[in-house]
Amino acid sequence: MSLEKVKKIEKEIKEASRIDDASKGKLLEVIGDLKEELKSLDASNKMSADMLADKAHESTIQAVKEGDDFDREIEGLKSSVEEFEITHPKLVQLVNRFCMMLSDIGI
Repeated sequence: MSLEKVKKIEKEIKEASRIDDASKGKLLEVIGDLKEELKSLDASNKMSADMLADKAHESTIQAVKEGDDFDREIEGLKSSVEEFEITHPKLVQLVNRFCMMLSDIGI
């Protein structure tokens, strides 16, 4: 996930009328932590994060298509995420926390 994408997400949260102010504040706090973590990554780690995002995108496209590649794509994505989680635990933790917060408010 690139810093530019996180900034777009931040903008969407700020402009979202269906999210109450308290939830916005909590989400924006996690976004701030996520931005700081992304800024601390070196170039090779940023490339790894971008490759994982690309893999997630590819897997999503394959998942919505019918065919035999679905299970293989999902397994490949799962493997990529597990490898990334080992090398970047704090980043994965922040993204998971953010996703859970969105889920908790019904998004």
